[in-house]
Amino acid sequence: MASSSSLAEMAVAEKVQLMLGTRKGRLEFEGTMTVSATLIELALLGRISSIPNRALFAGGSPRKILAVDSTPTGDAVLDAVLIPMSERGKPWVTHRCMFALAGNASRAVHARLESRGLVQTIGTYPSLSGYLEITDHVVFDELRAELGRVRSTPEQVSDPRTGAFIDVLRNGVDSHSGEQGLHPYLRWEWYPAGVRATVQAILQAERIQFTAG
Repeated sequence: MASSSSLAEMAVAEKVQLMLGTRKGRLEFEGTMTVSATLIELALLGRISSIPNRALFAGGSPRKILAVDSTPTGDAVLDAVLIPMSERGKPWVTHRCMFALAGNASRAVHARLESRGLVQTIGTYPSLSGYLEITDHVVFDELRAELGRVRSTPEQVSDPRTGAFIDVLRNGVDSHSGEQGLHPYLRWEWYPAGVRATVQAILQAERIQFTAG
């Protein structure tokens, strides 16, 4: 069973997945937000970057993303996305990259959360009837409390990974709620200048996938 200290060790994508409840004690499988969180974390580590998408019809993705340091991180969640990006060997239109690698990110996060003793799989992954059941409510409640604190005092956030945790949720599931979807992709100065364009491109592609149709 995981302890509260494991919160600091979690990938951003793990935290995001734990906040995606469909009903009490149940979490839905999710790929778009987990791959978005993973890409942002890789950008913060300097493993991926982005360039302008100069195609005539950018399709909602003004930038392409690419691996700039293919050295594995040693983290199974991050490497599930970094390795195929590195193997591709060329820039990838952001929303297409996310669509292609969402399953990799989701499966890696799912396996990590199970190995931590935080969830168990009920049914078949990733079928519509399957879901994740929370098995460690102490860690879940601590993470939910952390989310509430940083949402209420965003000006106090200094860690860009914490900022990414909020931004991925805000541009994903939260984008369905009223005027939330009208907010800019980046609202606070959480990210280093050198990665802001890449982070914004990732969040833009994420929100488009949630609000399309």
